[in-house]
Amino acid sequence: IELGGRGPGRLLRGGSSWPSYHRRPGSDRLRGRGSLNSNEVDLAILIGIDEAGYGPILGPLAVSAVGLRLGDERLGQSLWEVLRGSVCKTEKGSHGRVAIHDSKKLHKPGKGYGLLQRGVLSCLGALDQTGDGTLPKTVGELLGATYGLPDGELARYPWYAGFEQQALEYDADDVRVAGHVLREDLQRQQMALCRMRARVLPVGMYNEQVSKAKNKALVLLGGVLGHVDEAVSSYGDAENKLQIVVDRLGGRTQYREALQRVYPQMSLRILKEAEGVSSYQLVDAGWAFKIHFLTKGDDAQLPIALASMISKYLRELFMERLNRYFIERHPDLKPTAGYYKDGRRFLDDLQARGERDMPLNNLLVRQR
Repeated sequence: IELGGRGPGRLLRGGSSWPSYHRRPGSDRLRGRGSLNSNEVDLAILIGIDEAGYGPILGPLAVSAVGLRLGDERLGQSLWEVLRGSVCKTEKGSHGRVAIHDSKKLHKPGKGYGLLQRGVLSCLGALDQTGDGTLPKTVGELLGATYGLPDGELARYPWYAGFEQQALEYDADDVRVAGHVLREDLQRQQMALCRMRARVLPVGMYNEQVSKAKNKALVLLGGVLGHVDEAVSSYGDAENKLQIVVDRLGGRTQYREALQRVYPQMSLRILKEAEGVSSYQLVDAGWAFKIHFLTKGDDAQLPIALASMISKYLRELFMERLNRYFIERHPDLKPTAGYYKDGRRFLDDLQARGERDMPLNNLLVRQR
C-alpha cells in the first residue's frame, strides 16, 4: 500500500495500492472545517473506521472514517450518553435526534436506507461549522463531500451512467434541523465533528487490487490503513492526542506486522492483544498515536458506528443504481443486495434473460 501525505506512513509490501482519493472541485461549500473553541480543554482526536461490502460478489467495497475532536476525559465515556440530547441508537428514539448505530441495526433488506441517509446527511450538516445548512443534493455532491471516489472512475460502468447527477431524495428541513441540534450539542460538550471521509472501491477497481494482492483481506486492510495514514498525517503530530478505533477485520487479532511495515521508523508497543481488542501505540520524533482494533466496535464506539453508516449508505446507493439499470432492461428481474447466494441468483437470472455475453463481467462480478 503506497501511503501519501505528510505523515510517516510508507509502504506495506504485499498489499494493494488503493488509488488517490481527494476532494472534488466544487465541493468546498460542503467541506467541514472542524473548528472548536476549546476554552483550554485538554483535547484529543478520536477517529473511527469501518467498512461495508466486504462479503458480496456484486457492488462496491466502501471503507469510511469519522473524526471527533473532544476533551481527553471523553475518550473513556459512551458518546451516545454524552450526546443523548441529539443522538440515539434506534429509530424509535430518533424524532428530533440522529440515530447512529451499527449500520446493520439501522438498515434491514427491503426497508430502504432512509435512516442511514438521514444520519449521514445530518452529520454532514453538523460537520459544516459555518452552520449555513448546506447539504449535498446529488450523488456526485455526496461523493465530493466525503472524498468518496477518484474522478472519472464511473465512466467505465454503463450502469453508473448519469449516477453522479442523480438527485438525493430526503426531507431537507428535517435533516437540517437534526444536524443543527447535533452541532449545538457537540458545541455544548466542547466537541466537534472534524472528519467524514469515504473510500469506495467499485468492482473493476476491486478486482484490479485483488489481482495485485492475491488476497482480498489485504485489499480491505489497504483501505483501512489508507484512512489511518490520512488521520496520522492530519492529527498525529505532538499537538494532538490521536486515538484510532477500527472495527476488527474478520478474525484477525494481530496487526503488529502490518503496522510496522507501514510505519517502519516508528517505535511500536503492543498494549493488548486479546479476544475483544488489539491495541498498539506508535511513537516517533514529532509523531504519536494509539490504534485499537475492536470486536463489535460499531456497537461500542460512536465514530465507528457512523463510519459503518457512511459505508453502507454509499454502497446501497451504488446497488440501487445497478439494480435499476438491469431492471429497466428486464422489468421482471428481482433486485439483489449482491451477497453470494442471491448475487449468483441475480447473475443466473440475467443469463436466462439473454445477458449471456458479458464483455464487462470484470466490472460487474468480483473475482474473489
